[in-house]
Amino acid sequence: MADRMGIDIETSERGRERVRTIAGTLILLVCVATSHAGVTIPDPLGASDPELTRDLQAIATELGIDTLAKAGKASLIIVDLHDPAGSPGSPGSPAPGRTLLPRPVHAGLADDSTLGAASMAKLAILTAAYDAAASGELEITPDVRRTLERMIRDSRNPEATRMIEILGFERIAAALENPRIGLHSAAKGGLWVGKDYSSPQARLWRAEPQSGEGHAASAASVARFYALLDRGELVSREASAAMGEILAVTTRNHKFVAGLSAAAAESSASATPAAVDGQPVTIPGYTILRKSGSYGPWQGDSALVEAAGRRYILVCLLADRDGGEAKLRKLAVRVDRLMAERGAEPGVVRSSERGTKSD
Repeated sequence: MADRMGIDIETSERGRERVRTIAGTLILLVCVATSHAGVTIPDPLGASDPELTRDLQAIATELGIDTLAKAGKASLIIVDLHDPAGSPGSPGSPAPGRTLLPRPVHAGLADDSTLGAASMAKLAILTAAYDAAASGELEITPDVRRTLERMIRDSRNPEATRMIEILGFERIAAALENPRIGLHSAAKGGLWVGKDYSSPQARLWRAEPQSGEGHAASAASVARFYALLDRGELVSREASAAMGEILAVTTRNHKFVAGLSAAAAESSASATPAAVDGQPVTIPGYTILRKSGSYGPWQGDSALVEAAGRRYILVCLLADRDGGEAKLRKLAVRVDRLMAERGAEPGVVRSSERGTKSD
């Protein structure tokens, strides 16, 4: 990290102390703000959609995710951002007998349950870095930008630990609990980083209170991250754009990305480029902002997906060491087909209405 004068302070106690001091002030301000009656945080996830909820339940039951959720081992959400009419907030023209709510709408399954998130929790560090930059505590130099890119795109643990050392846990928590961002609260849980990524035995600063985990998230909190980012409201429009650029590249061909890539290859007349280790994974026709996580029993993925006729957020966290990878791949394919059908022209018959099951 470099300060505003360009001086390297990544090992400077003085620089870190400055960040910690401001972080303490921010935590105090957050507590004061949230204690006032009448403070509201608009929900960027929109209303719950009964039809989408029914469809999600069917998919989750088919894949065994529903059983995990009932055991407190899964958290899942879909947010439909696509507006068929092409204008924000317009209900469009629904097919006969079908009610289409203004977007966004969502459906969840234990979506507020906070679970271990492994590297998906690095989204918290990314948010805090740009929040600190917006308040003048941190300069996003080319070196810092590269560190953040490696932390997200390659899921590099040393880079995540370096950013935690620069920001401090207090500053990260302050960003997450700022009502303007609202990615964590003590009462509901959510996105959280309470230990570094140096090793499994790394010292725990503070466990997330709802889950007891050092790296944690709920599906709803991660979906809120993407929804705010999509609206240009995560920290600021400029910060949202910068974070989006970082998230738009992944070198990890697994979970959601592997599922969508395989499905695209099967349905395409032209060959999908084979993924090369360490190189960006691309899926023709798709734009995906994405961060996954894997450690021990925890298997999770999160993405903002855009393709023909659909834009949606999908987040799933599972405590399923052996079956999580396969479930996440299949989930991504099932949901993508569902969202394509929801975004189709009025009158298109959906697979769920035909009584058939997706492959």
